Amino acid sequence: MRINIAPAIKGSFSLREAPAARQKVKLRKKIQNIVKKYYDARRKDIFFTVGKEILFNIKNLRLRKPCKKLTDHYIGSFKIIKAVGLNTY
Repeated sequence: MRINIAPAIKGSFSLREAPAARQKVKLRKKIQNIVKKYYDARRKDIFFTVGKEILFNIKNLRLRKPCKKLTDHYIGSFKIIKAVGLNTY
C-alpha cells in the first residue's frame, strides 16, 4: 500500500498529522468489510461426521471415459473413517 504522507509531515513525524494515511486506512477497511459481506453470503460451512457416507463430485477430477457426456456426475459411496482436520477426512 503506497501512501503519500510527505505533504502532511512538515516538521513532525507524528501519525496524527497524516490525514492521507488515515483516509487510506479507512478506505481499505471499508473495502474489506464489503468484500467480507459478499464472501460470507456465499460461504457454506460443511462438516461431516465419522461413519457418514458421501459422494464425490467429479467436476475437478480427470477420468478416462470414452465420452464425457456419459460419465457420472458423482462417484462412489465413500465412508468417512477418520477426521484429520476441520475440512480433511
